[in-house]
Amino acid sequence: MANVKIILIVDTEEITKKNPEKYCVFVDNTRNPAILPPEEYITRIDAGQIIEWSGVARNPGSCDCVSIDSISIEKRSGNVDLFGTPVLIGSAGVIQATILAHETEGREESYTLRFTVIKNQDGSTESYRIDPKLGVNN
Repeated sequence: MANVKIILIVDTEEITKKNPEKYCVFVDNTRNPAILPPEEYITRIDAGQIIEWSGVARNPGSCDCVSIDSISIEKRSGNVDLFGTPVLIGSAGVIQATILAHETEGREESYTLRFTVIKNQDGSTESYRIDPKLGVNN
């Protein structure tokens, strides 16, 4: 079972706090090369698989950086603990986690991904959040 790599692609030149999802798309190595906005994006994974999230600027010529800061699943009735912890913290702009194998099969969960855009031109930073989904295969 191969690791799942999820890449957040951000239009670092246009992104706004008001609607960051408009300037973000995801792509991963589990499907056809479908590039989808956060509200439509569901990564299909297997229990026990390792997932790695990273980010890149849409325009590589900008030399801006996208750092994945944290991932969290809101505690609410009916959801499951996919990672064994409510919050995953990034290291060097990347997050890696393993999907737990108990009671997760067939589930689909929204999660909050927090990321920071670091502008190469002036070194300024701005943080954002979006809410994609994970779906655990049966």
